[in-house]
Amino acid sequence: MRIFPVTTKQRITCLILYFGMIAGIAFAATPPTDAEKKKEAPAKDAPQGETSSKDLPLIPANATPLPNHIKIPSIRLANATDEYNFKSNRYTLVAVFGTWNARTAEVAMRINDQIPALKSRGMGAVGVFSHDTVESLTQWTVKNKPHFPVGLSTNRFIDELRNPKVPTLWIVDDRGFIMHRSELPSHTDLNVIFAKLQLWTEF
Repeated sequence: MRIFPVTTKQRITCLILYFGMIAGIAFAATPPTDAEKKKEAPAKDAPQGETSSKDLPLIPANATPLPNHIKIPSIRLANATDEYNFKSNRYTLVAVFGTWNARTAEVAMRINDQIPALKSRGMGAVGVFSHDTVESLTQWTVKNKPHFPVGLSTNRFIDELRNPKVPTLWIVDDRGFIMHRSELPSHTDLNVIFAKLQLWTEF
């Protein structure tokens, strides 16, 4: 009994099947291209079942801007019967400090260095000490010699500003509205604050 094709038609059919099988094996053995690897590879940093960062929507930098209608509470100055008058300056740099805070003296010295430039542009600065006493503030003032007025924060000040971190800096306009806020400012943040004040008073 013959097991090989005899007729020409049978031989052609076998050849077509044979070469088709060879082509299929060759295609399967071909390594994937770089584009195919990138398309199929899962994100390395994304845990299984979670989306990678590239799949998440971008959040604009100004998603939560500081509302300009927030008004800073009145500030009672030490050794004075009057409250700080924001109308006396175009802008005021308000610093929330604490005699118990290690960075307060450092930030205060940076403000001291800027006082001449601030005054020349019609600006001022004031320090508000949070969770302090008259005695501790007096001792701190004698030791660090701030070149700007200071005072103790009231309960209203702390409550309305939601117990701000120490130190925190605000830029306040002549109506008492907060224009800029910086909590726990770094050296770079302080430079940004002083640059803003200079830019806003160029005209």
